[in-house]
Amino acid sequence: MKTRAAVVVLAFTLPPGVVRAEIDPLEDALSRAYYSAERDLQAGKDRGEIAERLKPVVGKNRESPYYKLAATFLTDLTDSIGDPPGRETTPDERLADTRMRPWDIELSENWPGGNRPFLKGDANDPAYQLLIRERKVIDKLIPLLKSRAPARSDNPRFVSGSGLNPQPRLCDVALAIIDYHACCRFFDDPRSGAYFHQVADDRRDKVIQRVRDWWAENKDKSITAGIRDQLAHGGSDSARVWMAKALFKVGAGLKTDDKEHGLKLLRQMVNPKQWSYTSGHAATALGELGDPYALDLYHDELKSGRGSSYDRAGLALYLCQYGRRRDWELLTATAEPELRAGLGPDEHAVWSQVLWTETSDKNPYAIRIIALSLPFADRDSKYALSSAQRSLTALRRQLGKDFGYKPGGTEADLRAAVAKARAWWDTEGKATYTFDNIEKKLVPTGAPALGK
Repeated sequence: MKTRAAVVVLAFTLPPGVVRAEIDPLEDALSRAYYSAERDLQAGKDRGEIAERLKPVVGKNRESPYYKLAATFLTDLTDSIGDPPGRETTPDERLADTRMRPWDIELSENWPGGNRPFLKGDANDPAYQLLIRERKVIDKLIPLLKSRAPARSDNPRFVSGSGLNPQPRLCDVALAIIDYHACCRFFDDPRSGAYFHQVADDRRDKVIQRVRDWWAENKDKSITAGIRDQLAHGGSDSARVWMAKALFKVGAGLKTDDKEHGLKLLRQMVNPKQWSYTSGHAATALGELGDPYALDLYHDELKSGRGSSYDRAGLALYLCQYGRRRDWELLTATAEPELRAGLGPDEHAVWSQVLWTETSDKNPYAIRIIALSLPFADRDSKYALSSAQRSLTALRRQLGKDFGYKPGGTEADLRAAVAKARAWWDTEGKATYTFDNIEKKLVPTGAPALGK
């Protein structure tokens, strides 16, 4: 009863530094020494002493799966040894002492229109001091893009399966701050999740030169002019989506076409006929910005019945996340014949995509699909019982009724709860949770105002 349905993901980007892996390597002498060295660095201990303790362990464990990670860290740490900067030096000169993570600086919440959580950080942190200054600090940050000195950034290990997470370097932090002030993305590797310092030297050099050229051209121009310039130079699809969103936000309220230009770029990346990472990422950005363009396209495409089951599942997820009544009516009309035919999660059935989203826990429009999925528990499918568990959980969160279902109970208890829920739907729920009643009394207030 622990099997979980496979769900199509709208858009997914790994945090920098995280390399995909099925299982993390087992701990060994080198991993323990390496993570101890990281903790000492983060605590501000002497870099020379840290390197001296780590060096012999690295030399004795060349066959360890942690060797490359630790050896690279040791080399960069050793090269960074010198007189520690005093408190009277400028923030850029002591940036390697920051505790801020570059990934946090890159978060969309910190960009225009966001709540900028780092502004509540340590006022003495050099990264914080550079972030709150005017963007002319980019002049001081560009030279740091060549530095591989390990930063003191907090760097907790990720959960199992995340891969080996390297300690951020000074160049990573410097680039994140440049990106922030420019509202641009000069480097982005969403597929591998690599940090800037992890890529090949020639690629880093190209990025650094691009930053220099961009700054020389745009330092005296508006922020929107700088974003449009960088957008014209391409980059990853993920980076283009980020910058188009930033252009929209910065351009809002200005007497320019920047806001509309940002929307136009995002719309051009949406392809309703083939579900893809790029299309989903751009569509999600449009949804976040309150633009119904992708919603209208996806509604019409799902209604057409074209495309593979995978494509249709992606379309359904988007409608589930951003749709209004007309979209939920379509989702329900699509789900009903699937359930009658016994299509399950392994076939990317639309009903299962809806069921396994957080939306099904809080959007009343989802209740009909949830209730109609209950009979799937009787199917000869490896997903039958897990789907029933999920249906009952969603109903409990929406209605406050558990129908006697308790997580961790027996299969007999689960089936008894399913029977009670089905009886409730037939005698009470079906008449109460009509689309008309939901629209008049129960429409969720937190959903984006998209669609018709």
